[in-house]
Amino acid sequence: MFNYEELFQTHKTPFYLYDFDKIKQAFLNYKEAFKGRKSLICYALKANSNLSILSLLAHLESGADCVSIGEIQIGRASCRERVS
Repeated sequence: MFNYEELFQTHKTPFYLYDFDKIKQAFLNYKEAFKGRKSLICYALKANSNLSILSLLAHLESGADCVSIGEIQIGRASCRERVS
């Protein structure tokens, strides 16, 4: 079992913990739901612009929902950092 208490005591706040397996599975569930239809599942960069998450989603062929030039630049940067 993961010891969250120890993790929180050793890292400064704010501290963000992401489960990439769950993010990936959630995206793949959406992708499967729209299978057979012309669609593009996009992630809103305004929600979270963490490059590691954006890179994972780019690797899964997600689109990026951008509303500013800054978000476009972040989205483009995330495509260059592929997650394996």
